[in-house]
Amino acid sequence: MQQFEITLQNEKIKSYRSIAFIILLLNLAVFIFLLFYDQYRYEAASAILLIGVYIFMRLYFIRKYNQGNYLDQVMLFVLAGCWLGLGNYFIVASLVILGILYHLALQKLQFVFTKEKIAANVIVEESPVIVMNSEDRIHLDRTLLHDYILNGE
Repeated sequence: MQQFEITLQNEKIKSYRSIAFIILLLNLAVFIFLLFYDQYRYEAASAILLIGVYIFMRLYFIRKYNQGNYLDQVMLFVLAGCWLGLGNYFIVASLVILGILYHLALQKLQFVFTKEKIAANVIVEESPVIVMNSEDRIHLDRTLLHDYILNGE
């Protein structure tokens, strides 16, 4: 069966990650500002604590699994949860929508075209797999094969 694959690379991922980091910093600044108001003090303190816990957990997973050094879409959902505690539903909805869009923006788009119809539950292609330990994974991350690694853990 002759088939064609097209994988579209998103060249703006660095910009998206920078914007997500700026959103985090702005929200953190607002929560620090809200610490000075008696009405929002406990909610703001818990939001700052929750953001801190998320950042430390993210740093732990970056080191443990040799992941990229960036914040993922979960950060926007954590911020949405913090604003939910403050009762600001407009910001909650905005952050949830941004989190979904950020998640979709980080995905690779891959299209497969063929002239023949493919029946359900049919194996189209089998590929060899190389099993490696975590030390070898560090070296592989520095090669062109980095984008083709599948975690089997």
